[in-house]
Parts: sequence; C-alpha cells; structure tokens
Amino acid sequence: MLGWNPSALDSVVNPPPLIRAALVGGSVALGVVLLLSAVARLAGDPAADGLPRGHLDRERDIAGMIRGVRLVFLAVAAFAAASGWLLGHSLQSYEAMRGWLGQPWVAVFTILLVITLSWHSRLGVQVVIEDYVHGKVAKNTLLLLFTFVHVVAAVAAIFAVLLLALS
Repeated sequence: MLGWNPSALDSVVNPPPLIRAALVGGSVALGVVLLLSAVARLAGDPAADGLPRGHLDRERDIAGMIRGVRLVFLAVAAFAAASGWLLGHSLQSYEAMRGWLGQPWVAVFTILLVITLSWHSRLGVQVVIEDYVHGKVAKNTLLLLFTFVHVVAAVAAIFAVLLLALS
C-alpha cells in the first residue's frame, strides 16, 4: 500500500528534521547500550548473564560469548542505521553514490576497507573453525571453503566499487 503512494513513501524515506534527529539519537543510544552489554558479556561479567555479582563460576561458556558477539553486530547495525538517518538525503540515489565514489580517495579507502574487513572476517572464521571443528578433513574443507567465500566476496565488492568509481 505504501509503495503505491509516492508522497507517503517519500515521507517515510525522508522524514522531517525533528523526527530524523530523534531517529539518530535513538539509534545511537541503542548502539551504545548494545555495545556496553556486549563488552560486559565478552569480559565474563556474571551480571551480564543474569547471575549475582559475587557468583564464583566465571567459566566462559560458548553460548555467552556468542551472545556477546551477536550484540556487537547488533550495535554495528544500530550505528549504521544512525549514520543512514544522519546522512539522509545525500547518498540516496545511484548518481549521488557514483559521484561520491568517483572521488579517487574515497574509492581507494573504500577498497582498503573491503580488503581489511574481508581479511579480518576470514581470520575470525578461521579461529572459530580451528577451535570448534575437530575432524581434520572437515576442518580443512571448511577452511578452504570459507577462504574461497571471503575471496569471492572481496573481489565482488572491489569490482562493484570500481564499477561505480570508474563509470
């Protein structure tokens, strides 16, 4: 129903400045809360898992660590939403994005960001596989598969950046 009414869709995509400011503030606040919760969980704080502060069983379990990492990703998503609301209208079109990536320094740093993110993601997946997959064949197969996936994703992202930057 919203897609049929261009003015209603435009009011959702481009809210008034006061609502946009509230969305940015709410997203940043949510991101900070999620990030602090993630740090507490990853540090092994028993209160983060609902245990009393004096609880002596501080053995870090895998479920608590996974919840902490999940919270980090949610915090990143909240900060991304805040930056999207903050940027607002400036990069909402293909032409605007192409013009922005057409600047050489932006394209170079975007490609470096893609390479760095993909490398660190591959290292993180490698550590998880090495720690939690015990069969040698399964471990090597998964390492090879996920290295291939990371390389393909990085090449696709670099190709997309170059395509936008050079067009």
